[in-house]
Amino acid sequence: FPSHDRSVTMGGIVTKSVEFETGLAKVNTTAGLTEEGLAGLGDRLRGYGTDAGYANLSAIPEAFDKILGITNDVAKSEDILQVALKGAAAGFADVNTVGSALSNAMGSLGGSSEYTAEQIGNILFAAKRVGAGDLQQFAQEIPQLVASSRNLGVTLEENAGLFAYFTAAGNGAAESTTLIKNLFTALGKNDVRQAFKGIGVDFQDATGKARPMIEIVGELQTLLAGKSVDEKASILDSLGLRDAQANQAISVLINDTAKLREVLKAMNGDVDEIGKAFGNSEHTMREFIRLLGYINNAALTLGSFILPPLNIAIIGLNTGFELIGNNLFWIAPLVVFLGGVYLALSIKIAMATSAGWWQAYRDWDILISSPNCLKKSK
Repeated sequence: FPSHDRSVTMGGIVTKSVEFETGLAKVNTTAGLTEEGLAGLGDRLRGYGTDAGYANLSAIPEAFDKILGITNDVAKSEDILQVALKGAAAGFADVNTVGSALSNAMGSLGGSSEYTAEQIGNILFAAKRVGAGDLQQFAQEIPQLVASSRNLGVTLEENAGLFAYFTAAGNGAAESTTLIKNLFTALGKNDVRQAFKGIGVDFQDATGKARPMIEIVGELQTLLAGKSVDEKASILDSLGLRDAQANQAISVLINDTAKLREVLKAMNGDVDEIGKAFGNSEHTMREFIRLLGYINNAALTLGSFILPPLNIAIIGLNTGFELIGNNLFWIAPLVVFLGGVYLALSIKIAMATSAGWWQAYRDWDILISSPNCLKKSK
């Protein structure tokens, strides 16, 4: 379950409020907002966490700061954070991981407005649904593929679909990424593209736009159909594909083009995959976690009222100690002198008191020892 704060004590409120405000201050080193603007951002961040059922609200500024560090755009980062919070709750993943995946994917797409954060999130969750592995692996690997295939014109949907297909075929996450990356590297070479074009497999259509991967793979499957392993290797070698991992990637792709087509079709950013995953991952503790989020939101709001006067008091203490520290050269002798005077007076008073008691004792002893006192006692 998402981590949450169990403390609603005054000390816990102050601690979490300090953590939240410190995170906001760090955010503002990049955002450069006014005091009023930063306060408004803090209110929205708490609201996003509460709405998504994310209880550990004090950790949200840190997640937002990491997203902002990639996008350098406050509004876009807020969109990504909202999707990341909901995605983290639905996929039982860390919000930093999901947020970074969405941000990196957007960055790899060149800041294009073609995809919204929600569409990228839906594609990511669709890949997770039809592929094999946990959400964190998909979140880490797919943005890498997007970055490596950008010059080839491979779409985000195709990258996510290829990764899902490879993992579903039994390859590990890291292995799938390596195979696909090596294939992209090989297909990016001009001599290889020309060789493919020579056998009727063109990577671009008549307008110069990249053709869908499924069409290219289908034509390769037709070309290699019925060939032995050695014959396939010879054909690929003649096309300039001499990298073993690139050839292995092609073998995986043409092994089941029907399955590949099905997987790629599932990569639709307009389908609410996150919402479906959130509903399917519903569990008995989610309402309790959501309640903790509301409690923590109230605590942080209370903390925002406590911190200013507390800050003033701390500033006063710091100023006092600073004053003492800066004037220690003069204060130290004065303290020693006053301490000496106090000690001398204490000794004098103690001696006088002791002498007085001693004199009283002697007077009493003389009194009771006198003849008159003895006669009266008889």
